[in-house]
Amino acid sequence: MTSNSRTAMLRALTLSLISALTIVTWASIDPADSGALWVAGSKGLYNVRAETASVDSAALLGEGVQDVTVSLVDATAWAYGDKTLFRVDPDDGSVAAFALPSSVGGGDPSGLVADGANRLVWVAIGDSLYRLDTATGVVETASFGPAVTGLALDHRSGDLWVALADEVRRAS
Repeated sequence: MTSNSRTAMLRALTLSLISALTIVTWASIDPADSGALWVAGSKGLYNVRAETASVDSAALLGEGVQDVTVSLVDATAWAYGDKTLFRVDPDDGSVAAFALPSSVGGGDPSGLVADGANRLVWVAIGDSLYRLDTATGVVETASFGPAVTGLALDHRSGDLWVALADEVRRAS
């Protein structure tokens, strides 16, 4: 499938899902299954088959799922919503919730990445970066001053790159 036809399929899929899912906020391709797409909707996460535009499974997480990412290591789906990180197990669909500190401000996340090799999940909200150690459940916070505008993970080195308004910094 060419890049243009995949893009067209994703656009058509997104449009067809809007009525079923109410509001589609984000999507991430499952690295373990190139035909699967995790879609964050207004009620939760949906695992969608790109070829058929059918929903394989759903993890209903409540209102306000705002972002989703998938670990390249183990295909675990991670979602953020309502000051909580949610882990959706790729094998049995079970959900684990990790609350962020009560000091987390409102607003949409500007980035969510999963570092499966190091068992870390990062989410950026406002001027803060939150790191969840999935082995211990411990959440650490770092503040950057200016608002964080994006995150990128180098999966080879484990380095996290943080985009700010006028610069990019390495956080790990």
